[in-house]
This record gives sequence, C-alpha cells and structure tokens, in this order.
Amino acid sequence: MKTDDLIRALAADTLRAPALWTTLVAGLVPSLLIAVLAVWLTLGFRADLGTAMVTPVSVARIVLTGILGLASARLALLFARPEGAQAARLWPLAAVAVAALGLLLWAYVT
Repeated sequence: MKTDDLIRALAADTLRAPALWTTLVAGLVPSLLIAVLAVWLTLGFRADLGTAMVTPVSVARIVLTGILGLASARLALLFARPEGAQAARLWPLAAVAVAALGLLLWAYVT
C-alpha cells in the first residue's frame, strides 16, 4: 500500500471513537457489580455491617481509598496524553489531604 492510498483510507474512515468517559463507565460499573456479587457469594456480609460502617475507621478507609482512586485515575488519564503534564493540577492531592484531616477530626471528636 502506498502512502497516498493509506491517507485516503484513513480519511474515508469517519467512524468516531466513543468518549473516553463513556468507555470507562461502561467498564467500571459492571466490574464493580461483579466484584460486590463475588464478595457476597464467597464471604457474605457481616451481620452488623450497618453499625460498622458508621465508625470513623471504616469511613476513613472507604473515603480515603475512594478519593485516592479518583485522584489517581484523573491524573493517569491526564498524563496519558502529551498535553496532560501542562493540564495537571494539584487539587486532587489537596482533596485527599482535606478528607484525611476531616476524618481525623471526626475520629478525635467521637
């Protein structure tokens, strides 16, 4: 195939790729449901899960892990593109620090 033929073939292909966010959600939501179902079927849930989920330690584990996961996913998606290094901001790290401080204060008060 010659270069001109390749350029024409690429120009004729007008199918647009789906948005990255749509692809991520379409993959992550079923994965999360499958993971929860697998844990439920193999281990079961605690009988006192409702009361255990309101303790500061449990909330801290869930909130901090979730915020770190979201911040790292956002930064990974930014750095995956050439212009991403200039667009990266440090607010995700500040959000993690604020959440950690809030949970620490909550644990101290209770």
